[in-house]
This record gives sequence, structure tokens and C-alpha cells, in this order.
Amino acid sequence: MATNKDSPCLKALGNNIRLFRERNGWSQREMASRCNIDSASIGKMERGKLDIRYTTLLQIALVLEVNPSELLNS
Repeated sequence: MATNKDSPCLKALGNNIRLFRERNGWSQREMASRCNIDSASIGKMERGKLDIRYTTLLQIALVLEVNPSELLNS
């Protein structure tokens, strides 16, 4: 059984966060600033190594101007 940090769901979420961040032309640092999140955490999220809270997911979706479900689609 995969641990949270090895979850395919977290990897898919991270890939989607990266995709939308890059579509906006933002660096991880800029994204972190806009979300009021540590830039190292953005990197961990994008690599699927950080299990984020629901409120963090909503904040990221708001900043990226996407529906949270778009971040969860794999």
C-alpha cells in the first residue's frame, strides 16, 4: 500500500498545479507569494510529496482562477 507521500493522487494533483502555474507564466516563488505559501511547499506539492489541506487546495484554485475539481482531475 502506498503511503500518502507516494500517492498517485498527490502526484496527479501536483502535476495539475504545475500545469496551471506554468500556464500563468509564474515561477514557484511567484505562485507561493500569491498563495501566501512557502515556495518549498509549492515544490513539494508539485512533486506529489506534500498532502495538502482542503483549505490550501481552495486557496490555490482561487489564485489560479480554476475550479478545485480541475486540480483534482487525473
